[in-house]
Amino acid sequence: MPDVRVVGGLVLVLLAGCGGSKSPVERVLLREGRVDPGVGVSSLKLGMSVQTVEKTFGKPSLRVVTPGGNTAMDLVYGDVGVRVIVRSDNGRVVRIVCGVPDTSEGMSFEGSTAQDVKVGSSAQTVARAYGPAPAQTATTLDYPELGIQFIMEEGRVVKMSVMAAKPAASQPQATAP
Repeated sequence: MPDVRVVGGLVLVLLAGCGGSKSPVERVLLREGRVDPGVGVSSLKLGMSVQTVEKTFGKPSLRVVTPGGNTAMDLVYGDVGVRVIVRSDNGRVVRIVCGVPDTSEGMSFEGSTAQDVKVGSSAQTVARAYGPAPAQTATTLDYPELGIQFIMEEGRVVKMSVMAAKPAASQPQATAP
């Protein structure tokens, strides 16, 4: 017979439904989290080790190992709409992708940036918040100096990708005669 206590029962249901997560509250906070360009999403930060990610958020719903290159694996947290990309040489988080899941399984990410850019925002909303994109394609708006990329479909944000910010290329200094 289930525990009838309202708070206790709710917590037990949440724990049972999170796929082994050590902290269901952290997963909910991640799904609704603040996207900080060049830093991370909620308490998931660039530079974290795989062990710290799994200790904080539990085991991912999917682990994708990529042979060769710099990427060792992707940790997919489909229930919160987040993919964590880890480098092979140091086992650290180098990119966090938030948004619409790649498959029909999973949930969409519901968080936003401090400027209220979120999944579903228009390209115009992104431009008002961050200015014209220094680099863009038909499907991306890239802000490398800030450490964020917006992946677009039909003029709307479907994913936000957080990575380390890259310093702007310095302009040559004029020399005095």
